[in-house]
Amino acid sequence: MIDKIVIEPGKSIGDFYLGMDKVEAERIIRTTPLFFKIEWDMNECASFIEVARHPDFNFELLINGFDRIDPFKTKVKEIINNLDVISPYDRGDDLGFTYSFLQMGITFWRPSNFKEEDMNEAWFKEMPLENQKEELKQLYFESISVYKPSQQ
Repeated sequence: MIDKIVIEPGKSIGDFYLGMDKVEAERIIRTTPLFFKIEWDMNECASFIEVARHPDFNFELLINGFDRIDPFKTKVKEIINNLDVISPYDRGDDLGFTYSFLQMGITFWRPSNFKEEDMNEAWFKEMPLENQKEELKQLYFESISVYKPSQQ
C-alpha cells in the first residue's frame, strides 16, 4: 500500500500532473491499481485528471488555508462547508452530486445526494442493512478531478 496520494487542485493527483504527456501517463497507469480518467489537450498533454476512491489507499488534499485531510474519508458536508468559504463552488449543478470549485481547479463527485438526516427517514430504515451500508458510503465523495483553474 502506498502511504498517500496527494491531490493538489489545479495541479496534480499523485504522480499524474496537468500538462504531462500521454506516453508518460500511460506508463504510470500500467503500474497502479487505482482508477484514473485522464483527458488530453490537442498536444496530447493531460488537461483533466480524475481519481476514484479506493479503500486500500490514503489520499491527502492540499489546499492553502485548509487542514490536510483525506477527501475520501471526510464527509461531504465538512469538505464543502470549509472549501466554500475559501472559493465558492459553482452552483449551476446544485443537486448535491457534483461540487466544482472552478477557481481552484477541483471537482468532487458522488453518485447520490444522501445526507445524514436521511438516516432518520422511513425509506432508509426500511432498507436491508446491506443496502443501508451502501447508502452510507454516499456521505463521502467517490471521485475527485483536477484541471486548470478558471480565471473568472
